[in-house]
Amino acid sequence: MRIAIDIRKINQFGVGTYIWNLVRNLAAIDSTNEYLLLGSQRNFHELGPLPVNFRQLYQPEEETLWRHHITVPFALRRQNVDLLHVPHHEAPLFNAPKMVVTIHDCVHLLFPHEDSTKLRNYRTYLYTKRVVERAKHVLAVSNSTKEDLINILALPESKISVVHNALDERFAFSHTPDERQHVLERYQLKDPFVLYSGRIRPHKNLHRLIEAFAVLKSELTDDDRYKNLKLIIIGDELSRHQYLRLTVIRSGAQQARGMRLLLSDDVLRQKMIQKGIEQVAKFSWKTAAQKVVETYQMVGAGERRVAAHAGTIK
Repeated sequence: MRIAIDIRKINQFGVGTYIWNLVRNLAAIDSTNEYLLLGSQRNFHELGPLPVNFRQLYQPEEETLWRHHITVPFALRRQNVDLLHVPHHEAPLFNAPKMVVTIHDCVHLLFPHEDSTKLRNYRTYLYTKRVVERAKHVLAVSNSTKEDLINILALPESKISVVHNALDERFAFSHTPDERQHVLERYQLKDPFVLYSGRIRPHKNLHRLIEAFAVLKSELTDDDRYKNLKLIIIGDELSRHQYLRLTVIRSGAQQARGMRLLLSDDVLRQKMIQKGIEQVAKFSWKTAAQKVVETYQMVGAGERRVAAHAGTIK
């Protein structure tokens, strides 16, 4: 089969991690299918060396509605692509090959952007619904996402497979003390800190974290170990979010007992770290890639059965 994967969001936070790990692990396990990676030079180079059955299908960085919905589908058809995998809900609407779509969550439907209008939210709902309805099969990254697809978009359960993500392979637990010290020096981090890494969206409850941290700081003024504790937020620009700026100014009192307990109880903290490591070990990108290949084969076999049946009728 000739399979195209849309990698144009590989440099973005979140979905880019999914694309990088999936493609790298598909390359490790599948030498049979041919893969065309749809994206720019920068997108393609992000993946590093790949086997000969993986090659680039160039698309420029500049995104337009015409290119996304018209030019790209025709380019895929000219390449005789059997299957297109779109690793997010923003798939082409017109004349695309049969598709497998990955849905990470329905947050854009459940928690629209704070500045969005009702009309725009409804258009987003219709767009997402059409994408998942047109897809031959939908991959959900969690059981919760699967339930949302069924309950919000009325997608049949038989059309959904749950394929869990795993830990980003570029994230390792084996860093040496010198490597850790180098990172601290690079970012000028001298004091203890609480780190939040992720997008800033209302459903993340980041304002609660800021409020709880403000309370925690006020309780640690006489603590020699944590009196200079900092909260570091990475992954988005804080100043873009008005409600968070107001939270920082307001810093209302919220319970910070759980945070203080984890900071002060070294035994509990190490126990929680160990539980996290054990949980991470339950998932692997190799397993995820194998399930994705099985989905490709299932969709491809289904299409071949339909074609064979049509040939018999003739």
